[in-house]
Amino acid sequence: MPAKPVEIGSLSFARKGDANDFFRDMLYKYELGDKVTNEDAEILTC
Repeated sequence: MPAKPVEIGSLSFARKGDANDFFRDMLYKYELGDKVTNEDAEILTC
């Protein structure tokens, strides 16, 4: 089965797994109690 492109806000991913990897990497770059950067906050609130 061919991969379906995924769009989340202004972001586009070739596959659902690529989107999952992107957000998982974003999640794990922060320690508990860290504030999210403005750039990441914009992505998360789209």
